[in-house]
Amino acid sequence: MVVSDIHGNEYDFNHILKRFFKLKEKGEVDLLVFLGDLIHSFNPSKDASLAILDRLIELGANEDRSAIICLVGNHELVHILQIPLRKGRWEFNKGLEWKMAGKREKYISFFQNMPIAIRTGGGVLINHTGAARYYNKEQLQFMGLHEDFLKEIDYNNIIEKVRPDFTNGIHNRYDVELGYDIMERPQGQVLWETFMNGNEHQYGIDEYHKYIIDTLHYFNDNRPGEKLDLLVSGHIGVPDGVERIGEKQLRICSSAGCSLDLEKKLLMLDAAKIYTNLDALCSDVREVY
Repeated sequence: MVVSDIHGNEYDFNHILKRFFKLKEKGEVDLLVFLGDLIHSFNPSKDASLAILDRLIELGANEDRSAIICLVGNHELVHILQIPLRKGRWEFNKGLEWKMAGKREKYISFFQNMPIAIRTGGGVLINHTGAARYYNKEQLQFMGLHEDFLKEIDYNNIIEKVRPDFTNGIHNRYDVELGYDIMERPQGQVLWETFMNGNEHQYGIDEYHKYIIDTLHYFNDNRPGEKLDLLVSGHIGVPDGVERIGEKQLRICSSAGCSLDLEKKLLMLDAAKIYTNLDALCSDVREVY
């Protein structure tokens, strides 16, 4: 069961959990995958981000043999690297950082343990944002970074290189100036565009299609005998809950970004199935409610 962009909505989160465990008990589903952006409600007075994180940590999400996988999204990334994320005059980080005070290490450690992407045996790549120009070895090398930088991100190393005095306080200190300093480095610039880009809305559909192909190749180049052919992501709101991007990417919207609850969608993905096109993927899209 693949769901996206909860953004602090406890009602949607609890409904999805209840549905997952009910289907799991029947043997109809094995794993629940959250596509990042679990946190930061667009309505701060109803933000249940910490309650959601506490529940996932309690359930052992991302631990060995866990039935719940949480991928990292841009809203988690900005807390790891302490990069302010704003919408107009509103800074998302501030409110949650205030709530995390005294327990920051618990939540940042959880964020750091979130994979950037996963892939199925049937050849589907799953991540938060979708494709990006830097899922490309040549582009990373041009930026002075190792070609596998986005496969093997070491957040602590990025922070320590910018601010050595954070060595013993990476998890429990929040410093906006550190985030600004990181953004001046190639590592910060690459991560920002990789996680924050607007997909086809930013690049145009033709250029973005090339980035989709690059992204699939980037995560498949060490498995020459297998084929990685389709991409599933969230990140961008979809009023009716599901959207095709060209011929290779499916965007789903399970909570924030849908116009109505009845439009919210999830994906019941068969990890062993070889999906040959988006039509086949769309046949496994279901309503959240």
